[in-house]
Amino acid sequence: MNPASFPSSLFAHRWIRRLAWTVAAVLSTWMLAWAIVPPVLEHQLEHRASAELGRSLGVGRIEFKPWTLELILHDVSMATQDGSAAQLAVRRIHVDAELESLWRLAPVVQSLEVDGPALRLRRTADGRYDVDDILHRFAGAPSNDTAPATDDEPLRFAVFNVVVRGGTLDVDDQAADRRHALRGLDVHLPFLSNLPSRRDITVTPSLAFTLNGAAFASQAVATPFAPSRKSDARVRIQSMDLEPYLPYVPAGLPVRLRRGVLDADLQLQFVREDRPQFIVRGHADLSGVDLADGAGEPLLALERLSVGIDALRPLDRQVHIGTVALQSPRLQARRDADGRLNLALAPTGGVVAVDPAADASGTPPDGAAWTVSMQHLAMRDGSVSWRDAAVAPQARLQLHDLTVDVDDLVWPMARAAQFKGALSVSNDGPVRVGPVPADQASTTARLVFDGSGTDRQATLQLTVTEAPLALAAPYLASFLVPQLHGQLDASMTLHWGDAGLRLAVPSLTLDRLALVHGGGAAQDALAQVQRIAVSSATVDLDRRTLQVDRLELRQPRLAVTRGSDQRWMFESWLKPGAAGGNPPAQAAGGAAPAPWTGRLAHAHVVDGTVR
Repeated sequence: MNPASFPSSLFAHRWIRRLAWTVAAVLSTWMLAWAIVPPVLEHQLEHRASAELGRSLGVGRIEFKPWTLELILHDVSMATQDGSAAQLAVRRIHVDAELESLWRLAPVVQSLEVDGPALRLRRTADGRYDVDDILHRFAGAPSNDTAPATDDEPLRFAVFNVVVRGGTLDVDDQAADRRHALRGLDVHLPFLSNLPSRRDITVTPSLAFTLNGAAFASQAVATPFAPSRKSDARVRIQSMDLEPYLPYVPAGLPVRLRRGVLDADLQLQFVREDRPQFIVRGHADLSGVDLADGAGEPLLALERLSVGIDALRPLDRQVHIGTVALQSPRLQARRDADGRLNLALAPTGGVVAVDPAADASGTPPDGAAWTVSMQHLAMRDGSVSWRDAAVAPQARLQLHDLTVDVDDLVWPMARAAQFKGALSVSNDGPVRVGPVPADQASTTARLVFDGSGTDRQATLQLTVTEAPLALAAPYLASFLVPQLHGQLDASMTLHWGDAGLRLAVPSLTLDRLALVHGGGAAQDALAQVQRIAVSSATVDLDRRTLQVDRLELRQPRLAVTRGSDQRWMFESWLKPGAAGGNPPAQAAGGAAPAPWTGRLAHAHVVDGTVR
């Protein structure tokens, strides 16, 4: 065969010619698309998209590779409304489509990468945002409601390897005088599709960024288009300072958060089978907490609050808490001269609205009441500072070394919770006139308690050790002129329930009890008792009865006098209005309650003196 005639003989075959024409057509199409698509797309973006947005939209450079269906946009930017700066800027957008899109008649994207997106938002002093004009354009766009309904099926799609790298967001909130900065936004979504053949494929998205210096990270495992919609996600928050967000807390709340740092590690699970279920597990820590009352005065400081969440099911209205730990709470409790407490949690400037449709138990009309359980509550190193300006002199008490443990707490309280604790009580400031006797120098009492209870009945066992009566001096001064010195030690049990309120006192002693008048060197002991001991006493506050098995008085000293005005000495001990007391409270039917009755089985007085 003549070599010069080989090409002619080769193209003489019809299928060879068709293949050559096909290759030439494909190459021509590629070259045409490579040359035409970028300027056409750039023109559409810069003109038509700008007209739709009402903003100037620019593109630095567009690349299109028709042989791989890759589209790359460089330096995409959208200007602010006045055109003075860039509202949105994206360094690079890379879309890698698949030929599979042609026969599936649905977009199939092998990868979507967005590098360096940067968005700037501004909220003006009147509460408007600088993107409101865009939102209003979209809100006013004509809807397709008049179009004939064809199919409720959503648009089919499959997107692989969605990646956002190095995103930033700056918010200038002039209304709240705050600036917020989000940095290092990284989003990874390996797969997202609702094509029928891929509905049960699991996707594992992740999200990470830093907001105002606090690190956020989350990972998830989900089948978003499967019938169960099963999703598992993990959200981690590290050292989130709450102070930048405090201006957004509604005004008028009974307490105001002034400082706090949040750390959390939560697992979220969602599944839709017979009915939707949403479950949250994990733990959250709040440290450096500073709360103020409605008047802006200090209320509560808390070193750390840790909450372990076993299962939070908001759709089922169930909360199961593992352990709640409070470390070093500092409560500032106050009562002003008019008797108002800063602990009265009423909103400032309004009244709490109550849903009239809810019944007395608080159950909303649309479902069952919430159920809450907590395995353990632990408080360590707590303190309470009490200031009472309603008495004179002002009461200043300090409760410190407070520890509390509560086990098996449930609501509604179908069973009793167990609790125990201890604390010390001391004076926090001068409450006396004149020096304190040497044997009365102790101003700290120790209390230890334990018990169990529900919302209907409770039992409390209390032990009081070395409690100086000076702690109650400001309240005794309201009706008693002399000062009362002494020290109390007691063990008692309080029973509360359907039978009323009863107090059982196995033992109670008052040592070095003295009623003293005057101050300094002129102090005069009006009455003294070295020890008062009570054994096996019972007080029924509802039936108004008192029973004492044994009462012992050691070394009582009493000077009994009556003046020329026929007044006994004890009448001058009581302040005006205290001698007669208040009139007895009226019972529900209008009748006065029954008088108190008592029984003393045995009394013993040792070495007494009466002048």
